[in-house]
Order: sequence, then C-alpha cells, then structure tokens
Amino acid sequence: MVAVRRMGRAEAKAFRKQNQGSLFLAGVAIAVLTTIPLVNLATPVLATAFSLHEHQRLRRRTAPGKEMRATPH
Repeated sequence: MVAVRRMGRAEAKAFRKQNQGSLFLAGVAIAVLTTIPLVNLATPVLATAFSLHEHQRLRRRTAPGKEMRATPH
C-alpha cells in the first residue's frame, strides 16, 4: 500500500516482486508484534511507520542516484 502511494501501480508491482523476501519478513515482524499483549495496541502505528521506512530503504537500495520525493496528496 505504501508503494502504490509513492509510485505507479506497474512500478509498485515490479518493486514488490524484486523485494518480495524483505517485504515478507517485514510482514512477519509486524505479525509477531500483534501477538504481544499491550504492544498489539500500538501495532497499527508502528507497522505504518515501519512499512514506510522499509519502503524508502528498499527503494534507495534498488534505485541509487534517484532523489526521494514525497508525492503531493
């Protein structure tokens, strides 16, 4: 979902395919957080922040030299 907001659908699909292992592990980490009492209350906020930072990290790694810009809302 983060990728679709920051790039086109075709580019997001290619990005997801190229980084499927890292994205899967990120999902597992988020799922583990939901199993911890009290931490699971903050999981939506933590998961959103984590997903955004992971997306930016992976995008920088796969496309060096491209400047990161947020798209206008």
